Amino acid sequence: MADVVLEGDAAIASSSDVEALADVTEITGKLSIVSLHSGSLRLPNLRKVGSLELNGSAGPPDSPNQTTLLELPNLTQVSDQIWIYLGWNLVEIDLHSLQSVG
Repeated sequence: MADVVLEGDAAIASSSDVEALADVTEITGKLSIVSLHSGSLRLPNLRKVGSLELNGSAGPPDSPNQTTLLELPNLTQVSDQIWIYLGWNLVEIDLHSLQSVG
């Protein structure tokens, strides 16, 4: 599979946003996951991002609009930072290939 590079930032707020990024191997800017995305999020082709940010909901912890699983199994590099905030229902993060941050 050829590299698919997305120049700039990307935001995930729904399953259609996840589908649109399914073949992307690199995001040069920030990947933002907002509280409107609920359930599992899997991007198996993503290998590099500028930064990774998950913004949960400021609402109650049992809010249905929460990411529960973040699966980026082939992500090896985050150029800047990983930031997770108010991920009340986030029960699993798979970054097992991650080699460097910052």
